[in-house]
Amino acid sequence: ANPIVIVEDNIFNAETLKALILQDFKFAVDLAYDGEQAIVLFKSKVSQELVQRKLETCSNPQCFRKVPGLIFMDLNMPNVDGFDATIEILRYQDEIWDEQWSAQGLSKTKIVALTAFTDAKNLDRCSDIGMSEILHKPASKKAIIATILKYCPWLEAHKNERRGSGP
Repeated sequence: ANPIVIVEDNIFNAETLKALILQDFKFAVDLAYDGEQAIVLFKSKVSQELVQRKLETCSNPQCFRKVPGLIFMDLNMPNVDGFDATIEILRYQDEIWDEQWSAQGLSKTKIVALTAFTDAKNLDRCSDIGMSEILHKPASKKAIIATILKYCPWLEAHKNERRGSGP
């Protein structure tokens, strides 16, 4: 399972963030290079996961971690921007969500803006559409790791023994 998705149109930035995460964690990271790819990726993972979840039972909710726990979302991208991708992902998630999944330990995916925008209009829009948090580029490694553990605390078990160093 790939618990983290990075949505970033700049390939260098996407690969750099992925490498930074993998310095500290032992799991794969999915990449999408625009909002349209992010929507398709999310829907494919969620529909497989939650349909299966509804039909089967599992005493350990971590059996069902194909659904990403966290999406780092760039905002300014071609095709579908990060705002519209977030709106569609959260709308789809709400449409299919069954509250009994929460009781069984499954959490809704959190979306964190990773952006160079600093103006109040765009930052307010992030909150208005349901993003969980905003990180400003370039985000420090410490901020990235803290964000991962804040929204996906079960990933602490996937930390490498040798902790990466860096800002």
